[in-house]
Amino acid sequence: DFIAAARLLDRDQTLDLLCRSLRAPETYPYRPAEIRRLVARYRPAIERLRQGFAHRCVEPRQSAGDDIEAYQDLGYLLRLTAHVRAKERQWAEAERCGLDAVELGVAATHGAGLMSAHWARVLQSRGAAAAWDALPHLTAAEAHAASARLRGIRARQVPFWQVVREDGCSALAESVEYLRSTPRGELFRGLSDFDIDDEASFRPWIHRSVLWHRRRTVLRELSDDFSLTVEWAARPYASRGAPPKFRKGSVAVWYLWQPASSSLGHTSGETRLALLQVALCLQAFRREHGAWPVNLEALMPLCLDRLPDDPFAAVGTFGYRREGGGFRLWSVGPDGRDDGGRVIDVDSRGDVVVGVHD
Repeated sequence: DFIAAARLLDRDQTLDLLCRSLRAPETYPYRPAEIRRLVARYRPAIERLRQGFAHRCVEPRQSAGDDIEAYQDLGYLLRLTAHVRAKERQWAEAERCGLDAVELGVAATHGAGLMSAHWARVLQSRGAAAAWDALPHLTAAEAHAASARLRGIRARQVPFWQVVREDGCSALAESVEYLRSTPRGELFRGLSDFDIDDEASFRPWIHRSVLWHRRRTVLRELSDDFSLTVEWAARPYASRGAPPKFRKGSVAVWYLWQPASSSLGHTSGETRLALLQVALCLQAFRREHGAWPVNLEALMPLCLDRLPDDPFAAVGTFGYRREGGGFRLWSVGPDGRDDGGRVIDVDSRGDVVVGVHD
């Protein structure tokens, strides 16, 4: 259903252009009438997408990476639709569109490797931004419903180690097939046909590895390198440290796309969604009680069964305090140190901070 919904968009480049007009109106002229027409035209695509959410498969029939552009097009449409609904003050529908994009991004991560998972996180981030825009206007019932939905979405997030393992399985399968189908003599003769520093294909890495090792050794070392990386990725972020270094000539160098930055990006995505869920509960509490809670424990058990763990912290949940007419909510951020809600700087010092201010 997701791909069928994307086909209804027919790779319309206007979707991307109009999204750019929202982010940078000084560069891309803002065209509200055209946005409304496009949203109305592609309404069937969103309806088809929501059918897919209602009849979800546990496992994808193929890697999401094959269809990441289709997912991106749907993300553009959802962002534009959320914008139109917000202008119409249909806040619950705007929130729903934002969470649709978040759920689509989480679904796109299933079966994806590091590169495709990166674009899936971009999709989640855009959806979360739309959800944040609508959040201060939600009623208590709408905030509770959005929080419950987001709880289910977060439960289906793919752990980072599983994304790394997906790349490892693809690497081994592709390398085995290439080495099995290519005579050894051609491996040596073919080396001159490649730029040895070309990272656009795994074949130069295979050729270079075979110069130094037997085929079986190449595959065993590739498997060992990925096993070490999966073990590293399975640790909590606070104790993960730098990724393991590969052996000289390892094919894993080509397959593992920036593991350190992918680790940070994945944890940041988990953190954003957990912060959004807590903020939805805070909004519901304010609507029901007329004020923000004194602490996060006040949200249990009516909205939260337990306080979510801070993905960046070695232990503990998020920081929170009431501030003026609103609140400040924060994660300790990549440095793992609680700076009391000081916004993160360019050197990754400080906290990941969100909030609502009246």
